[in-house]
Amino acid sequence: MTEYETSFLTALDKFDKERSVSICLDLLEQKTISIDQLYLDVLTPALNRLVFPEEQQDDMIWREHLQSAIIRSIVESAYPYVLSERKARGISKDKSVVVFCPEEEQHELGARMAADFFTIAGYQTNYLGARTPIKTLLNGLGSLKPDIVVISVTNSFNLFAAKRTVEQIRNHMEKSLKIYAGGNACSDPASTCQQLGIDGVITDLRIILDGDLEEAK
Repeated sequence: MTEYETSFLTALDKFDKERSVSICLDLLEQKTISIDQLYLDVLTPALNRLVFPEEQQDDMIWREHLQSAIIRSIVESAYPYVLSERKARGISKDKSVVVFCPEEEQHELGARMAADFFTIAGYQTNYLGARTPIKTLLNGLGSLKPDIVVISVTNSFNLFAAKRTVEQIRNHMEKSLKIYAGGNACSDPASTCQQLGIDGVITDLRIILDGDLEEAK
C-alpha cells in the first residue's frame, strides 16, 4: 500500500472529510495519479472495506453512510479533472450512454464512477442516479435515445428489479440499444448476462477507457 493510500484511509477512518478530499484532489492536481487510478486503486478498495458482519450492521451502518458520503464528495469534486482528462485524450464518440441504478438500489457510487469513465472516453454521458423508477427511466430513454444503457447493481437482492427493468427497456426501446450491467452483484458475468438478458457485464471500468465494450461479456 502506498503512503498516500495509507494517509487517505487513516483520514477516512477518522471521518475527516476535509483531509480525505484534500489528499485526493492534491494527488490529481500534482498528476501523481490519474482519475482511473484514483477511482479504481484508492476509492473502490475503500468502498469495498465498508462491509460488516451481519451482527454488527445495526451499529455500523452509520459508518458506511458517513464514509460513503465523504467518497461521494471526492468524486463530485474530481469532475473538473474528469473533463481535463477527456480533453487531454482528445476522444469524441458520436454515441451517448445512460447510467443508472434500478429501483431499490441505493448504492450509486460505482455507477457514478462509471459515468465519469464514459465521459473521459468521449461519450455524451447521462447519469440518472440511484433508485430510478422504471417509468422515469423509460421517459428519459425515450427522450435521450442513447446508444448504450448501463445498469449498476451492488446488492444482489436487487437483481430481480434489474431484470424487470431490462425487460421493460427491451419492450419499449429499439432492438439496437446495447444494455450492460456492472456492480458487485454482477460478479459472475455469464450468469448475469443470462439472468438479466443483457449484452455484457463491465467487470473493469478500464474497459470503457480502452474502447473494448464488446469484450464485456
